[in-house]
Amino acid sequence: MSDHYTFFKKISRKDSGPALELLNANPHWGEDGQSLLESVKQSKPVLVRRILDLGGDANVRSLPTPGAWRIPLGRAVEACKDGGWTPEQRQIAEWLLEAGADPGARSCHGMLPVIVLAAGAGNRDAVDWLLGQDVEIDLETACALGDVERVRSEVAADPGVAARGRPSGRAHFFNVTLPITGAAKSGLGRNDPAMAKRLGDIARILIDAGSPVGPWKHDSHVLPSPTEDAAFSGNAAVLAVLLQRGASAQDVLESALHHGNPAVLEVMDGYNLDLGGTIATEAKWGRLSNCLWLAERGADPNQRGNEGLGALHYAARRGAKPEWFASMAGHGADLHKRDAAGRSPLDIAEAKNKKRLMKWLAAQLDSPS
Repeated sequence: MSDHYTFFKKISRKDSGPALELLNANPHWGEDGQSLLESVKQSKPVLVRRILDLGGDANVRSLPTPGAWRIPLGRAVEACKDGGWTPEQRQIAEWLLEAGADPGARSCHGMLPVIVLAAGAGNRDAVDWLLGQDVEIDLETACALGDVERVRSEVAADPGVAARGRPSGRAHFFNVTLPITGAAKSGLGRNDPAMAKRLGDIARILIDAGSPVGPWKHDSHVLPSPTEDAAFSGNAAVLAVLLQRGASAQDVLESALHHGNPAVLEVMDGYNLDLGGTIATEAKWGRLSNCLWLAERGADPNQRGNEGLGALHYAARRGAKPEWFASMAGHGADLHKRDAAGRSPLDIAEAKNKKRLMKWLAAQLDSPS
């Protein structure tokens, strides 16, 4: 294992000392953009300060994935969820700005303005801080910030803008977004009912002016529905409007389950959904609360996934709590059902040495049916 790889592993640890020692022994790593990006992502001010002192580029871009790259300031504003920064996180952002970071830059999938990324993280502190840097507020950003009057005014002046894609300037179709993308991606309303209402109102204004609510075309490409953005950001208010206006609840089910926001799942509750094939997948990825949500709504708790395992087999592999198994049994799950290889949940728990679960499942075998 290389020292550089070891450095990346140590960045994530609570104590920054070992990573700092490696960095001081290898100062040329300060010129490696991935070191700065990872240190910012992990909110490590000691490492960020040292890398910048070694000449690290505050505007460095990550290795490009299809259609996107990351920048340090984008990582910084996404570091805190639902509320604001810690003092250390704010300090990192201020150091990046002092080192020349562009507060108006774009980053991530969709090449979104950094301030929209801050709104998506629900980071009110970062939004206010960026507004203090006089960043440009375009229509998409106004949507993310809940500026109803600005959106209403621009749509009134140019109704076609609601359905007009915005290319990012980078040659990749995935980076074309709509104004409603800003409203859907915003997480500022997750804990702020008044903001949630404004974001919902913006969605209605844009949809009334012709904004798509489902998958939409740009040139020859079909781009994802804004419901995907709303599910990702936990934006129940905008998702509710999109579904009310005709977006498919079924199409966004997988994303809603994946991100698991309770308010989003509550919005999904009002729609007829085909839940087949979902419960084993959720268990496979450890989203066991979603399994209960699905079972409560009629999903077959004994259905096998494409690997031949059911939800209980995956949960046994993880050593889930007996209380979870009891709840699933209450919705019809067979505690002793065998997978495609002939193994029961107890067999799997024994193979993984999940002692508490082994004891509980064995007791169920001895209980009268």
